[in-house]
Amino acid sequence: MSGLKNRKKREAEAEEIAPTMAEINQKFENGLVYLARHFGKRENATKARITDIYDSSFTLEWDFVSEKEDISELDTDADTYEKPGESAGEEQLETEDMTFASRVPLKSKAELIKYISELSKEAQVALKIDSADDTLSEMSESSRMVSFTPPSAFRIVMILSFLGTIYYISANKDYRDNALLTFFNKYVIGHKTASFIFNVCLVGHTVEAAIAFLLCKFASSFFPAEINSADTVKWVVGTFLLGVNCFIPLLNKVFNAFKVHAQQ
Repeated sequence: MSGLKNRKKREAEAEEIAPTMAEINQKFENGLVYLARHFGKRENATKARITDIYDSSFTLEWDFVSEKEDISELDTDADTYEKPGESAGEEQLETEDMTFASRVPLKSKAELIKYISELSKEAQVALKIDSADDTLSEMSESSRMVSFTPPSAFRIVMILSFLGTIYYISANKDYRDNALLTFFNKYVIGHKTASFIFNVCLVGHTVEAAIAFLLCKFASSFFPAEINSADTVKWVVGTFLLGVNCFIPLLNKVFNAFKVHAQQ
């Protein structure tokens, strides 16, 4: 029974990983070739792709032009096999694959992409590639679990308009010479009520911003690949200005990231 559960779990994980694998293969083809040329010791590698991602490892497969020398004498740890369907006289391609395993557990898409990006940068330095491929770095930035996500533009405008109006009313005690303030005080909301609401919002948003800062520090300490310093600033400022509209999404993201990284 446990074997069946493990197989179903493996199939579910494969379905979740497939889009990530396809995205990396499509957007980071050159970087994967650098991995094959450096770590696989195949300077004539032409195409490379990730064929499997499992736990904290991934398998890289690449094609290379077959040479006439004895392959068994080459100093490589990769597994080699010929591609079927190649006719004699044509430039024959062979395929190798190699598994890369991280010493640190990779529990999210952001951490996986960061790991592959670091390997690629090492390969590019070793191969003396002038123009570095930062595609994976950009993908890693966009796949962080605690990246800042602002509320809708409509909600931002409504909240800031409300707070601005409340502040305007509370900051002008003498409203008799101002027709707009007179209207608000007489028909909408009085000066004392507006002052009370504004002070409550100010204190509440300040407390929420302080908690948001602590949540961001917690996230950066326990899963640093999921958040950066820019996210922290945006979450804190956004929470101070917009209150629960930023605080609740941050809380949910940190909680979800914690659940993922807490799994054994």
